[in-house]
Amino acid sequence: MTEKTKGIVIHFTRYSDSSGIVNVLTERYGRQAYLARGTGRSGRGTRNVIFQPLMILEIEASHKPGRDVHNMRSCSLSHVPVSIHCSVTKSAVAIFLAEVLDRVIREEVNDTSLYAFIEESVIGYDSTTGADPDFHLKFMAKLTRLLGFGPTVPADDGDYLFDVHNGVFCFMPPAGGNYMNHEQSRIFRILLGEPVTGPAIEGMTGTLRREMLTRILGFYDVHIPGFKNLKSAKILREVFS
Repeated sequence: MTEKTKGIVIHFTRYSDSSGIVNVLTERYGRQAYLARGTGRSGRGTRNVIFQPLMILEIEASHKPGRDVHNMRSCSLSHVPVSIHCSVTKSAVAIFLAEVLDRVIREEVNDTSLYAFIEESVIGYDSTTGADPDFHLKFMAKLTRLLGFGPTVPADDGDYLFDVHNGVFCFMPPAGGNYMNHEQSRIFRILLGEPVTGPAIEGMTGTLRREMLTRILGFYDVHIPGFKNLKSAKILREVFS
């Protein structure tokens, strides 16, 4: 049965000289893999461009129960990108966040809230002038809640530490020593509360931004099995150095 859905590109792998496997987070069916013909070495050009990381597509495909890969009948852009793949910085962020999503979204489960958050964030980032240097941090901070391990932000302005292992803000250093210091914890609270698309966080330096990336990746690593060693993280650090 042929059905239509919107989807966000997570990963593309060449399958043959004329086809590829596209992993997509779909609006209706969760994560799905599709065989896309007319790609690969002999399909360079527009057909391959739309399968870049975080592209938002309109997909028509046949979904058959029990299959790991479905046949894509047609696809087109649902959102025509303005800047996300024209800017070196934004492109690096897109590659990085697509790899994050590749590690954390593994089930064929329809989660409309998760899909809506990612789509709205990508469109907002693409539409902004310039590249918010904190977008990836705000995105990852807020994504933790949709993945089920996001922390509750204290209502008061106390001098908290963030316990990475237990995912809670606390006043005393937790046993085991895996926690963010006071400044990192303060910034993490801001990242959790700020809109994903908007101005850069006031007072953020390049050094602190890299520290926060390391700390948030460590938080994911504790709570998502097999998350560590993202290849694109090194490139992203260099872009924001």
